[in-house]
Formats: sequence, C-alpha cells, structure tokens
Amino acid sequence: MKELSLKDVSLARPYRVYSLERGLHLLEVLAEGAPEKSLTEVSQKSGFNLSTTHRILTTLKYRGYVRQNGSTSKYRLTFKLFEL
Repeated sequence: MKELSLKDVSLARPYRVYSLERGLHLLEVLAEGAPEKSLTEVSQKSGFNLSTTHRILTTLKYRGYVRQNGSTSKYRLTFKLFEL
C-alpha cells in the first residue's frame, strides 16, 4: 500500500473530508501485516506525526473500531468493521 502523506491528503480533490481520509488510512495501516502495532509503528507507516496518530487512534478506540492491548499498548482492529 502506498504511504499517504499529509501533502497527498491536502492536495486531494475538493469535497473530501481530510480527517476522514486520515482515519481511514490508519485503519488500512492497521489491517496490513502483523495484527498488533505500536503507536510508533502506525505513525511511521502512515507518515503522520505521533500526536495526530494518537488522536485518531484514540477516536477509533472510543468508537470501537480499534482495541489497545493493556499489557503491550499495541493497537489492533476489532470486528466492528465487519458489522457495518
């Protein structure tokens, strides 16, 4: 999967929702490879800075799309995506 930079998102066609683009991109990053990824891994693979990545993951976690392992602090997708 091509890494999506902030520049790519900001140059996207009009009528796209910037924050939604970033959230969906993080879901795609989490879906690739190992089932659990650290905040740093997600940030590096997405091209987003740590604070942006953390805020989006926290929102996805609150909404039930992402779960954080209590002992490793790594993030993983939940089955909520399949419920849509």
